[in-house]
Amino acid sequence: MNPGKEIRMARLFNKGTGKTILITIDHAVCIKPMNELSDVVKIAEFAVEGGANAILVNPGMAKKVYNVIKGSKTALMIRIDGGGTSIGPDLIDWSVYCSVESALKLGADGVAVLGSIGVEKEAKLLLKIGQTADICEQWGMPILAEMLPKEILDYQFSTKEKRKWPTNSEYLAYLARVAAELGVDIVKGYYTGDSKTFRKVIDYCPIPYLV
Repeated sequence: MNPGKEIRMARLFNKGTGKTILITIDHAVCIKPMNELSDVVKIAEFAVEGGANAILVNPGMAKKVYNVIKGSKTALMIRIDGGGTSIGPDLIDWSVYCSVESALKLGADGVAVLGSIGVEKEAKLLLKIGQTADICEQWGMPILAEMLPKEILDYQFSTKEKRKWPTNSEYLAYLARVAAELGVDIVKGYYTGDSKTFRKVIDYCPIPYLV
């Protein structure tokens, strides 16, 4: 790991525990209006006051919250891809729309991209992750891949009663390992529902795994 990436990774994680609390407030692009996200600045203030290690926002909101996190112990992570929405034909037809260099200029300590496997656009999504990871290596920028299971994609917008959470540890482990193999530094994934099967996921993932 190059020095720049090590320095930024240290900002994203607690030095004592090696863990992180990442507050994700980047959903307003892909999901229909959510009242909970109306005041992004206030959410960022709560995150900083509560001791969050980092917040994840889209580039436009990074310009709104930087004054809140400036000088704090909370790091900034920026999502740099998007394109699919909850009312469009394909929720995960996402491409990179913000360069790693632009994220650096916005003060990012890390960038995030989305991926999945077993979906129609699998090859496109994985190519995006791999190419972005390569660019991040050149700039010393940590990259997180949010790997969405098919269950989440199929039922993300269903009622709570119909919503299904992933439980297949082999599939979740495969998702995480693919991201690691493509060169990302952090995986954002899902819990299997019990510690025994989740251990299989963690053991197969050689990089930090966030839930």
